Amino acid sequence: MLSSFFRHLHNLWQTLNPRRSLRARLALTFGLLVLMLTVGLVVSLELTAVNQTITLNTLTVRLERQIWVSGLFLTVTFVIVAWIIAGHIARPLRIVAEAARELHEKEQEHVIPTFPGQDEVASLSRSLNILVANLRTQQKALREANDLLEQRVTERTRQLEILYDVLEIGNKKEALLTLLDRALRRILQESRAGVGCIHLLDQDSQQMKMVTHYQLLQPVVAAYACIPINLPIVQDTLQQESFWLINDVRAASYDPELARLINHQQALCLPIRRGERDLGIMTVFATESHFFERDEMDLFSSLADQLGIMIENDRLRQQAEQLSIVDERNRLARELHDSVTQALYSATLFAEAGQKQAQAGNMDKALIYLDDVLGTSRQALKEMRLLVHKLRPSTLEKEGLIRALDQRLKAVEGRAGIEQKLVVTGSQTFPANVEETLYHIAIEALNNSLKHAQATAVSVIIEQTDDAVTLQVTDNGQGFEMEMAVSGGGLGLTSMQERITLKGGTIAINTAHGQGTTITAVLPINTHS
Repeated sequence: MLSSFFRHLHNLWQTLNPRRSLRARLALTFGLLVLMLTVGLVVSLELTAVNQTITLNTLTVRLERQIWVSGLFLTVTFVIVAWIIAGHIARPLRIVAEAARELHEKEQEHVIPTFPGQDEVASLSRSLNILVANLRTQQKALREANDLLEQRVTERTRQLEILYDVLEIGNKKEALLTLLDRALRRILQESRAGVGCIHLLDQDSQQMKMVTHYQLLQPVVAAYACIPINLPIVQDTLQQESFWLINDVRAASYDPELARLINHQQALCLPIRRGERDLGIMTVFATESHFFERDEMDLFSSLADQLGIMIENDRLRQQAEQLSIVDERNRLARELHDSVTQALYSATLFAEAGQKQAQAGNMDKALIYLDDVLGTSRQALKEMRLLVHKLRPSTLEKEGLIRALDQRLKAVEGRAGIEQKLVVTGSQTFPANVEETLYHIAIEALNNSLKHAQATAVSVIIEQTDDAVTLQVTDNGQGFEMEMAVSGGGLGLTSMQERITLKGGTIAINTAHGQGTTITAVLPINTHS
């Protein structure tokens, strides 16, 4: 009977609700202890009453003793059961906590132990393992995303560097073909394509002419040095907005010769244009192990646009140079008309008048006209020498201020029979912007003296101190009325005043009719060094 009772009790223990098993088993344990204690007391009392005849006092004493023994047994049993239950609960939690701590501190592939059963500790360990697995999956995905981002940033930086270098190449003042060759090399040396060429459109022959190439086989260069504009590959490329990708060059039915010669899988053809004008084509080839990606094709498209800007800028630069040449020719024509032509025309009139007077026998008047012819011719010669000097390249940048002024005085005033003198005090080295300002003021003053003063001697004095440089140009000519010159706006006085004022300097003009002219310009150098 007792064994049957314990068997039913064991079945009850195993069939408890797993979600509340700890609490249920704890309650069952305490219930059994109380039941066992009660049964023990009852059995003890019954045995005592049956087997012995005892007095009430003796029964009371025994009952008290039995209560004390039972209480002590209950206390010990409770402590033992509580210790076992606490160990059953705390040990798995301690193991889980230790595993979590190691996982946090050491950041290694640590696995949290799992426990059998369906109680709270087992559920907690399984949940933590699932959480850790999800966390590791997210960390791996985050690392992969970070690596991908770094790769994209590196690739974008490389592309921007190529684009910047091509822009810098395009800003250089060199021949167009040289710039295109340097740009193509810079583009392909850093790309995974590595092979390419540039064709430019020749409007006269209506052909695409190869102007530069990189790493192309010589047979390909020879075969496609010039290709007609009506070739299918050219027309297909020019009809595209940004680029045209040929996925299999060898299978290109429109050009079997291209497939035979070129040992590449893909070809990217990019139109070079500016606005609506087609200027040429850039072609790059991919190797067997590489295929063009979208961002790479967009980069080549941007670079083709930059090549279009480069070509257009070269065309505009040539056009500006032609316009500059035309303007210079027109200016020289005006100067010839205003100076030399007028002087020669006056000399012709004086010569005709002198001839008539000589034929009439008025030799005195004829000699006067001959003197006028001589003076006018000399003035024309001065103007011509001045004009020739202007046509020569300026020596200011190459030789400096002192050397440039010395050459001017010898080439123009010296050959015109005018006594000239150049005096320099202090240092002969000046900042570039100071030299340019002083040179233009000195040349303007010398030109005025040559054209209008009829001087026989000029002097240029330059004196430099620690904080300023002084330029003084003096002639012994006929001078002029200052008020009339300023109101008339002639003699270049306004230009000289504007130049010196712009640099923070001052200019003074001392002249009077018949007393020569002295122009003094003072320019600070401490603020322009």
